[in-house]
Amino acid sequence: MRKGLENQHSISMLGDAFPQTDDLLKQDFEAMMAEDADRTDVLQEILKHFDMGRARYKNNSFDSFCSAVFDE
Repeated sequence: MRKGLENQHSISMLGDAFPQTDDLLKQDFEAMMAEDADRTDVLQEILKHFDMGRARYKNNSFDSFCSAVFDE
């Protein structure tokens, strides 16, 4: 099953693994980061493990965006 970030990376970076991210708000995402974490560092670490296929599977709007931009 494809999931954006592997569960182990989601848990280690954000404390949770998400089967779907359609309802995850920016504010909720940012609240998951450690208080002393540098936002840029967290986002760069996520990008190291990011898989677009998994992300498309987990988020319908991202999948629609990718379909419009890349699949035509």
